[in-house]
Amino acid sequence: MRQLKGKPKKETSKDKKERKQAMQEARQQVTTIVLPTLTVVVLLIVVFVYVATRPGSSMADPQGPWQASHKTLTAVFCSSSDYSIMYAHPLFRRTPQGRLLMGPTEEANRSEIVVAGRAQCKEEFLAEATAFVRQNGGDPGDQFLVLAHCKIQFGKYQGQRFRWLLEDSLSYAVYLVSSIMGEEERDKPLLASKHLFLRYTSQIREIGEAVEVYSRRPRGPVRTGDSGCLMVEFGDFKGKSMKEVYEDGSKEAQALITYLKKAKARPNTNMALFKAYVLKRQASAPAHLPTVTVSAPSTLLHLLPLRAGH
Repeated sequence: MRQLKGKPKKETSKDKKERKQAMQEARQQVTTIVLPTLTVVVLLIVVFVYVATRPGSSMADPQGPWQASHKTLTAVFCSSSDYSIMYAHPLFRRTPQGRLLMGPTEEANRSEIVVAGRAQCKEEFLAEATAFVRQNGGDPGDQFLVLAHCKIQFGKYQGQRFRWLLEDSLSYAVYLVSSIMGEEERDKPLLASKHLFLRYTSQIREIGEAVEVYSRRPRGPVRTGDSGCLMVEFGDFKGKSMKEVYEDGSKEAQALITYLKKAKARPNTNMALFKAYVLKRQASAPAHLPTVTVSAPSTLLHLLPLRAGH
């Protein structure tokens, strides 16, 4: 019998079965293809936005946005002592405001050595670094990458690698760079390793800036009253002037100031000078009478004695 125009066709059991199977396949595709794809896209967007907007970094990185993204991902999944992912530019620790953290990490404090070993000749430790990079999947032809993984032949972190030092004890690395710059390069194992360290750090912008700040620190005896121009020589603010740290409004800086006011510092130490500077600045600050909120009835207010400073 001919079906009238506009009248819906009656769905057979076969049609119902096919429609149900098609819907089931569509659900499987959503679960196995669409959702994972959306998840990956969202993650990539989040990483890109973080790299582009995080303090101190990013798209202006001399190594380019891809390198910045690579470094960010490496920082999330690897510690500085984990070399399963090869990279040359150090992942500097920073405050939320983007300022470099200079002090040593807990790992660095545990890694200090007591007795130094023999320094290897230049060919030996370059060969060791090259083999190390190749073994961990890096490009042994990348000189910057090889330098980053040379072992330190001097100082209290002897045996660690160049990149590790910049990531875990930046203040000490800056001190070493500053002192090595005044040494003449000679064909001796220790001096050769020092100047390879200098060659590595000279390619990193943040190190150059930190060394410049360190080189401007006052030398020679300084009166306590003039100590604001002295550099802080401890903690995360190492390399900053005492005046700069005191006037820093960040939570970290103010926590340090609060600690120093009650700290028991040994005489003639950098901490003692900083404490004296803090106390002098606070003593010379104009006194402000605190606002007192009284909950007593207004009829009794004239009975409450008010004295300045209380």
